[in-house]
Amino acid sequence: MNSSIQKARQAGFSLIEIAIVLVIIGLLLGGVMKGQTMVQNSKIKRMATDTQGIQSAINAYSDNYWRLPGDDSQASTRFAMVPGNGDADGIIEGVFEPSDLTANETALVWNHLRCAELVKGLCVAAATANVMPRNPVGGTLGIGDGRDPTPATVLGIAKKVVCMNSIPWSYAEIYDVQNDDGVGTSGDIRGSGNGAAANAGVATAYTADTTIHVCTGF
Repeated sequence: MNSSIQKARQAGFSLIEIAIVLVIIGLLLGGVMKGQTMVQNSKIKRMATDTQGIQSAINAYSDNYWRLPGDDSQASTRFAMVPGNGDADGIIEGVFEPSDLTANETALVWNHLRCAELVKGLCVAAATANVMPRNPVGGTLGIGDGRDPTPATVLGIAKKVVCMNSIPWSYAEIYDVQNDDGVGTSGDIRGSGNGAAANAGVATAYTADTTIHVCTGF
């Protein structure tokens, strides 16, 4: 009888053992959640860094050549490998996600910047040189200009803009809080659903469980 009771006790887990297992599980889950938070914060920081880098590159190009990249009518003279020029009207014209990589100034801007060695990438005489880079979450990173009358202003921002698509709403909101007013419909940072037109004429509030365009004016 005593032998049977002893064996039953040995077969089960004590409260201490169960508690230890639960603590280990909690630590593992906490580590996973902390890791996810670190990844999120890293990508949000890169959103700001990439945006500021593009803004600085555009300003440097303007300081060096007295023209905006993409809008530069002398780019093919300055850089032998540039196949397209802008019209030098002071506006980077076109949608920030251009489907035509040969004519839109918002596409030409990338090769102008690359040939001026202001952003990474090859300076080549082909439309592929105008392909937009990727943003920190894997979507596209584009440049537009809210002063372009056609199409409408970019999310109501009447300035040059750097835009990113496929951004999780939570990333966008934190990015806005850290760098602007935290409101998706006002300020220099605004958002709009990915289903909107390529120049996303109307800004919308950040909505849970969505991916959106985020544009930053400068």
